[in-house]
This record gives sequence, structure tokens and C-alpha cells, in this order.
Amino acid sequence: MHANNILYRLARWETPQGESVTGKLPASVQGHFGNELRSYIIYQHTQCRVTEPLLLEQLRELGLDISSGQLHSILTQGHDSFHQEKSEVLEGALIGSLIVHGLNPQLAIMSDDAGQFNVLMHALCWIHAERHINQLEPYHPEQAEAQKQVRAQIWNYYQQ
Repeated sequence: MHANNILYRLARWETPQGESVTGKLPASVQGHFGNELRSYIIYQHTQCRVTEPLLLEQLRELGLDISSGQLHSILTQGHDSFHQEKSEVLEGALIGSLIVHGLNPQLAIMSDDAGQFNVLMHALCWIHAERHINQLEPYHPEQAEAQKQVRAQIWNYYQQ
């Protein structure tokens, strides 16, 4: 590893209305450390199970000037894209497995609204759908009566 300092010069323009417009940094620039170092840190911590204190010591021995707070931020913040990708991969694998094992993709999956079941067509079971209706806050007597009737219809249907 070696230091690679880059000076970014951002263009700045003034519009005819007198407003200032400034250029943007490349999307790959996130904080003071490059993608290779960030990847190395995340890999060491998650795959090799290197603790933060040991990782901090290792990075400092390599000559990096990094604080424990910066290291912690790299490990805990800005990982939304990783989580999104993981969700998409898991959903694709689940759907593929269900179809390979003979599940008709036109069927609806009924659950308690847990995210892991939100694939293909998704529906709430009656008790969980009723909970959402119960959480409504009616402001007028007519709305309260309508809510009461809908809840009664759900429970009458269940008892049949």
C-alpha cells in the first residue's frame, strides 16, 4: 500500500442570475481513502475476522495515518449499496429455487409482511391486514363506524 494524494480542482461557474454552480467529485471518491483501501479494510474485518483494534494497528504499521473513528466509519457507514445488492441476490436465488422446485410463479406468497417473503406476488394474511386497519385513526364518527364495520367483516369472514 502506498499514499496516492490527488488534488481535485472543481470548476465553478456563475449563472446569469448570479448563482454559483460548482462541479462534483467523481462518484468513486468517498472521504479521504480510496476504494482499494476501503475494500481491503472491509474484507479484513468481515471475511478474515480481524478486529478493529488489530486492523487499526496493522494499517498504522503500514504507514497509514488513520484514526479509530475513520476506521469505524469505513466499516459501518455508506454500505447501502452492499445491502441492496445482497437483497437482490437473495431474492433472485429464492425465486430461482422456488421455480426449480415446482412453485408456480403466479401464486401469491402470504406472510406477516416480513421482508424476506416479499417476492413474487405478496399478500398479507388476514390477521396482519386487520392490524393495519385497527391502526387507522378516524377523525369523524362516520369514519370510526366504517372502520368498525370493516373490522367486523374481517372477523365474521374468519369465523366462517
